[in-house]
Amino acid sequence: MGSVGIDISSNMITLVELLKSRKGIVIKNAAEFEISTESIKKGELQDPVALSKGLKDAWKKNRFTGRNVFAGLSNLKAIVREVELPLVSAEEINNSLKYQINDFIPIPKDNILYDYYIMEQTEGSSKLMLVGAMKSMINNVIEAIKSAGLITQAIDLNCFSLFRTIDEVYDLKKDKQTNCAVYIGRDISIIEILQGDTLKFPRFLSNSISSFIDNIQKSTGADEKKARQSLAGFDFKSIIPGKTGSVSSSDKKEKDTEAGDADKAAAEQDEDIIKSINATADNFINEIRMSVEHFLQDDTKAKIGKILLSGEKLDNIGEYIKYKTNYRVEEINVSEGFTVEMVNKGGNTGKILDPLPIGMALRGIKQ
Repeated sequence: MGSVGIDISSNMITLVELLKSRKGIVIKNAAEFEISTESIKKGELQDPVALSKGLKDAWKKNRFTGRNVFAGLSNLKAIVREVELPLVSAEEINNSLKYQINDFIPIPKDNILYDYYIMEQTEGSSKLMLVGAMKSMINNVIEAIKSAGLITQAIDLNCFSLFRTIDEVYDLKKDKQTNCAVYIGRDISIIEILQGDTLKFPRFLSNSISSFIDNIQKSTGADEKKARQSLAGFDFKSIIPGKTGSVSSSDKKEKDTEAGDADKAAAEQDEDIIKSINATADNFINEIRMSVEHFLQDDTKAKIGKILLSGEKLDNIGEYIKYKTNYRVEEINVSEGFTVEMVNKGGNTGKILDPLPIGMALRGIKQ
């Protein structure tokens, strides 16, 4: 029976079914479907009925065999925090968190769900990765999955999904480097530090594909469709000095002088689009820098080996991140860790190598 991972971080829902076989872990099935933008806002499910209907249709259309679902969320309201306690036994840790949880997570006790995993232990203390979220946020997802006739096995945050997939592809226990993982999301992105096989400082960001679209619309007055087309056709090499596609200010002035009024207006709008995309990308890259600097302040002996990039595709964004940060950037090739045997031959396979639903399905395979 398969394990199905679902990414519920935007209105584009992605699903991947994994099976364990003699060949290793097999991607057996995958699908994606879209619900209205009002149904999920900033990673929080507003309309369980819409999600439930989409899941029912996906199971019927794509012939998923597994009904055990592992759902991943990206939500700015979720809290992820490293905590150190002077305790080592599981019972002591559980009892301590039961009474002290509001010291670490500022959500009313009656409306909080939390979990943790132990990062490292010494003789007298434990360092934990503590996660907390509002019950209402989780209950809406459980309700939608149950109404679709499926079984919720676990709900997790996508920062852990990303970590699990990268671990499967790179075998982090053997990797002595410290790397920064970056996932560019449709609505919410993820930045986290991977110190060997230990996850450090995971963060959810509103900086995302939606940020690029919104900023293009604000700067040019274009509608959403036009803004998406502008971003899809943009090559980030064009804003790296010396790379193909960059336009100098003197060249632009000459073109403007020679152009007619209509061409000049179009050129000015193109310039506004470039400035908007450039500024949004720089804001995102500043967030990467902040995460890295925060980690390096905590561990002054550490060095970042490379940035592992995944998520939504932007043409040559990796090249631009490398130019701005001076770190090597490597796009994660998820196919290196899995065998692909798609049952759903006719479906859209563009999302089958998305690390988030794969990471959630891995939780079911590995448990």
